[in-house]
Amino acid sequence: MSYKPEWRLEDMKRVKLLNIWYLEDGRNNPEHPQHSLFTGLAQKYKNRHNLEIDHVSAQKQKVNERSIYSS
Repeated sequence: MSYKPEWRLEDMKRVKLLNIWYLEDGRNNPEHPQHSLFTGLAQKYKNRHNLEIDHVSAQKQKVNERSIYSS
C-alpha cells in the first residue's frame, strides 16, 4: 500500500503530540533512562488530548503567520 496524501495532517498531528510528550516526560535530559527514545510515549499518554492539535486544522493553527506544523 502506498502513502496517501490525505494521511499527512494526521501524521503531522501525531509527530507534534509525540514531541510534546517527549519534552513533558523529560526525555530531552541526557540522564533520563529513555533519553532520545520515543518508545512508550503513546501508551503512557494515551488518555491525554490536546484540543488544539486534535480539533484545529493546520491552516488555522498559525503563529506569526506561520503554520505550527512547519519546520
